[in-house]
Amino acid sequence: MKIVWLADVQYLVLTWDDVERLVDKLATKVESNYEPDMLIGLERGGATVAHLLSDRLDIYEVRTIGIRSYTDIGKRGEFKVYQNLPKGYLKEYKVLLVDDVADSGASLKFSVEKLVKPKKPKELRTATLHIKPRSSFIPDYYVSDFNGWIVYPWEKNEISKKLMMKLAERYGSEIAHRLIVKDLGMPSDIADRALKFLGTYY
Repeated sequence: MKIVWLADVQYLVLTWDDVERLVDKLATKVESNYEPDMLIGLERGGATVAHLLSDRLDIYEVRTIGIRSYTDIGKRGEFKVYQNLPKGYLKEYKVLLVDDVADSGASLKFSVEKLVKPKKPKELRTATLHIKPRSSFIPDYYVSDFNGWIVYPWEKNEISKKLMMKLAERYGSEIAHRLIVKDLGMPSDIADRALKFLGTYY
């Protein structure tokens, strides 16, 4: 785990070992006062956390739901559901809804109010590895807060592409490539793909 600054933004870079330690801490918090019998991961990052958490908690009822935010003319911050659970499916379960981070909190809030609660679970609680100070939704369980960009190990390619675009505008593509490899510790082949993506984007 390391914190780096790039272009005036703070980044928390996590390894798989870091994530496993965070999941263990999260599981300990959940075990202290809740016994869920189903985990629902919010795709995409929450699905990964839910899988790891299910192994730690010995819970094998694991499902996922998927929503995507989009912007249209005059509409901002709305969600499109691309994967949901069957109607009435949760009525026999004590559910733990899992995501990787509560960023703005909007996707968690939407998922709780529009997708999970209407299916009438016996009980519903929420859990994330991280929250950000700006989040409007505070999960029942979380491990730590961070005011910056969190780089999870399952999104190296996605983050590298986004950062390549951001850093290249400021420093040029060659320096951006070097920063992604040296400062963030990304493999050079991932940075190469991000650079190639930058070329196709422009």
